[in-house]
Amino acid sequence: MPFAKVALRGVGAVGCAFPKPLLPWPQLSPTLMIDDAHVPRGWEYSVGYWIEDDTHHVIIPESSRSVRNVAFLGPEDEMVIVAPSTTMEVAWGEREAGPSAIVHARVWWRSRLDGTRG
Repeated sequence: MPFAKVALRGVGAVGCAFPKPLLPWPQLSPTLMIDDAHVPRGWEYSVGYWIEDDTHHVIIPESSRSVRNVAFLGPEDEMVIVAPSTTMEVAWGEREAGPSAIVHARVWWRSRLDGTRG
């Protein structure tokens, strides 16, 4: 399912190359809302960004998040969201606009396997 729209643009002057960062990568923490209900603890994406050979590079790896304690979930239910549904890797040159894309997610609603309650 479509999950979010992402637009990227370079933030440094090309020519100021720097290597692919080592882990842990910086994280983005956008607000996560489901049917206008705020999800506690939100969402976190790790993002790798570097410039090599006058080209911007961005990687957003696939990551999963279990959602619990939202009003419409039962006491033994959880929603699992995996977004992006595959690792996203994009690159663009100095004179190009950064790309934009729709991030797709895989979503499961299931009974909690560990038997604990929300």
